[in-house]
Amino acid sequence: MTPKVSIIIVSWNTRELLRQCLRSIYHETHDVAFEIFVVDNASKDGTPEMVEAEFKGVLLLRNHENLGFARANNQAKCTMFNPDMTFQACFATFPTFGTVLLGGSTPTVALQSLFLTKRFFKTAGYRPEVYEQPNRVDWIMGAFMMVRREAISEAGLLDENLFMYGEEPDWCYRMARLGWEIWYYPEKGVIQYGGQSTKQRPLKDEVSWLMTSQYRFFGKHHGQAYLTSCFVVGVVGSALKLVLFLILKHVPLGAQHRAYAARKVDFFREALKWHASNPISSLMSSARVATNGVEHSP
Repeated sequence: MTPKVSIIIVSWNTRELLRQCLRSIYHETHDVAFEIFVVDNASKDGTPEMVEAEFKGVLLLRNHENLGFARANNQAKCTMFNPDMTFQACFATFPTFGTVLLGGSTPTVALQSLFLTKRFFKTAGYRPEVYEQPNRVDWIMGAFMMVRREAISEAGLLDENLFMYGEEPDWCYRMARLGWEIWYYPEKGVIQYGGQSTKQRPLKDEVSWLMTSQYRFFGKHHGQAYLTSCFVVGVVGSALKLVLFLILKHVPLGAQHRAYAARKVDFFREALKWHASNPISSLMSSARVATNGVEHSP
């Protein structure tokens, strides 16, 4: 039977979570023909051997190095399915001037993160009704995304110049410009154990991936003036948030909140280092490369 759905899972040293993920797919998926691709980015924990031994119907692609999220997905293409989950819905607006200053996917979500908890900012985040019914949104997290083959053919594959983070907003933005609609559908969802691969890398790598993808998005889709403005705002915003979390780190809010503030201190300290070592000219050059790199179809 010809598959109507192709499921793509990119894996890097997440053997046990991948096993749970695959089992949940077979257990929860009914009445539709599907195929599963596992693209392994040179895992050292026995991930590909586990797939070969326990899931004979899975199409396994083994890479000899970590090619990143976008390139690995492009190897199998179509429907993306992140391995750090089983069978949480997540969507967001496109990056903007405001989100660079505050952080987060929207200014209100960002303010919530700044104040650590909704107890300090109860109006933060999307309205509850947005989560309860289908809604048109800017972009969907790649952890659980279904994409029509026709949309991929028109928009092209994921931007392989983005090693990690930022692939989904860029992809959805390109599709939206071609007239495709992005919808959040709450009837089906996943539980995502976020950051299971990135936590295996130093914090500076995560910061570098996040910042690079964000500024490439601005340069690629909005031009140099917008990128430059956001870069300046990013420096100022990182400095302000570093000072804020240094203060909150010593406020008696409880051990959990102090630990959260301490992690944010480390993050924004690394963010300032990243901004100091990456001139705007190099970011704009990278954005041009990224723009040229997506003008193709599968």
